[in-house]
Amino acid sequence: MIGTIVAEPIEEGQLVKKGTLLAKSDDRNYQGLLNQAKAERGLAEANVKLLSAQATDYAPLHREGVASQDELDQVENNSQLRRPVWRKPKQRSFRRNISLANA
Repeated sequence: MIGTIVAEPIEEGQLVKKGTLLAKSDDRNYQGLLNQAKAERGLAEANVKLLSAQATDYAPLHREGVASQDELDQVENNSQLRRPVWRKPKQRSFRRNISLANA
């Protein structure tokens, strides 16, 4: 977890139970990084859609002789190369607060 500890609601030596809040962190840096990653993913998704649409549009242009085979191949290759750039990650939950896992 990225962040600075901003509160420690327990005392040293205090007995705690499972689920007791041990510390709170300031997660603004983490949230900024998370928001940046979401924006970059959105951009990658939009680029994939754009390249896919271009590949679809070039096929009829090639059939009509307006676009060359090289142009069609380049657009199709670009479309395929960009696909693996983003994949939906498995859902993970991030806790803002650190708690005792096994008491």
